[in-house]
This record gives sequence, structure tokens and C-alpha cells, in this order.
Amino acid sequence: MATIKVKLRASSITSKAGTVYYQVTHRRVIRQITTGIHILPEDWNRKQQCLKQPEADAALHSRIQGDMTLLRRIIKDLDASGMPYTAEEVVRRFRKPDHTATILAFMQEQIDMLRLCNRLGTAQNYANTMHRLARFLGGDIPIAEVTEQLIERFNASLLQCGVVRNTVSFYMRILRSVYNKAVRNGLVEQTSPLRTALLYTERKMRI
Repeated sequence: MATIKVKLRASSITSKAGTVYYQVTHRRVIRQITTGIHILPEDWNRKQQCLKQPEADAALHSRIQGDMTLLRRIIKDLDASGMPYTAEEVVRRFRKPDHTATILAFMQEQIDMLRLCNRLGTAQNYANTMHRLARFLGGDIPIAEVTEQLIERFNASLLQCGVVRNTVSFYMRILRSVYNKAVRNGLVEQTSPLRTALLYTERKMRI
């Protein structure tokens, strides 16, 4: 089984922010994935491989955790296939959008992560949104199939069920957050399917 570590590559300039990278090791072969994440050495816990104060920069912490979740899932899928693979294959899959990733499964991953971070209120909000979406879809679908047209139909179905616009807008903002995180994790290409629905809903709320 491949292993992964989060590391900080120090800058050649003293006191300047270093660059976070992921180290993938498989069969004694090591490959690195450089990120655009820059952190000051004094803010990084080298032993624990994480930010010293993750709550101080939740966005960076969330991004790193999301990347690690994706890498673990890639390795789990490769191990389950029973076929030999290389560290390069893990890196390639991380960098290439995975059009087989599904929206409800990805949302559940985010909910689980929020609960582990003890963000129980946010986790419940995500869960409520996921249950509404699951009821509308009738089953899971690839994230790539979350299109503007599908979101418009979901929006309309919520209003027809008597859900107030404030709540509809709340669901849409959560879905946008989830979708954008999937984009950052390389699971789908950015098409901004929530943009029109949010603009329409928020405009109606102002009337």
C-alpha cells in the first residue's frame, strides 16, 4: 500500500513562507505533489504534519484535509483493484479530474470530516442539504452531472414543496461550497452550476 505525508518545503530565504507538498511513497519510490499553499515555518507542526493552529486558518486546513482525503481514496481504490500500480499513477489520478466521483458520496465525506473537527452544527446543515438533494435525485450521480439545468430543477422542486426562499438560498450556498471543494480536489472541472440559481434566488429575496 502506498503511503502519503504532508510536508513543508522551507524557503531559501529565512523567515519567508515555505510551500506545502504531498509526498507519495510506494514500493520505495517517492513522488511529490507541489501545492500552491504557502505557510510560515513557525505556523507549521513538522511532527504532526499540520498547521499548529488549524482554527486560525480554516480554509487552508480544510484544503489540505480535502487533498489528503482524495489521496487516501485514490490509494484505496488502486489497492482494491488488485492490479499493480506506481506512485506516478497515484499522482496522475490526483491531478486528473475523476468523473466517477459522485455528489452524495462526496457530501458525506465532507460531513464526516466536519464531525471529526467537531463542527457539528455545520455538519448538520450539510446533512440536511444532502438529504434534500438525495430525495430530489432519487439516487447518487457523478459530480460532473451537477449542471446548471439540474440545479435549476432542484431549485424549482424546493419552491414547489413550500421551502421558503431563505432556506433555498441556504441550500444553494452549501452546494456551491461542496462543488467548489470538489473542483479544488480535482474531482470535476469548474462550470459554476450554482451561479445562476443563487443570483435568481437572492434577487427574488430582495423584491
